[in-house]
Amino acid sequence: MLILTASGSTSITLTWALSLLVNHPKVLKVVLQELDTHVGKERWVQESDIKNLNYLHAIVKETLRLYPPAPLTGIREAMEDCSLVGYHVPKGTRLLINLWNLQRDPQVWTNPNEFQPERFLTTQRDIDFMSQDFELVPFSFGRRSCPGLTFGLQVTHLTLADVYKRQYIYN
Repeated sequence: MLILTASGSTSITLTWALSLLVNHPKVLKVVLQELDTHVGKERWVQESDIKNLNYLHAIVKETLRLYPPAPLTGIREAMEDCSLVGYHVPKGTRLLINLWNLQRDPQVWTNPNEFQPERFLTTQRDIDFMSQDFELVPFSFGRRSCPGLTFGLQVTHLTLADVYKRQYIYN
């Protein structure tokens, strides 16, 4: 079941990433140059290459920021009365967290609705999926975070790099 769920989320992310790149040819050009620099023209991308592809990582982060595969978290329940952003939440209240909206917060992100992978190379360089500041949580967080996070990211990075590389070689 875990692999089926992870493959569904991964395919959604791949679809969004490819769509964004088709609509942002300058970004595609930069990632192709990165692949040429770090992988070369004569061989295919291997898993060991992925750690050196910083721009590709930025594209994946930005894709997941804009289009988390599950835009709402699973249902959470307040274990005790509490206050959330000034609202009283009684014990037993069921909550859903809107990740889609959370990751487009204009107080955190400049131009939050625009596809700008460069933000993860500059101002938001240190933000990652395991951040405790909750700016980027496409896999949810805490004990109920996605168990397929590592698998999904590996497949996403490798598949995107391979697709981009093939596009570059055949054009």
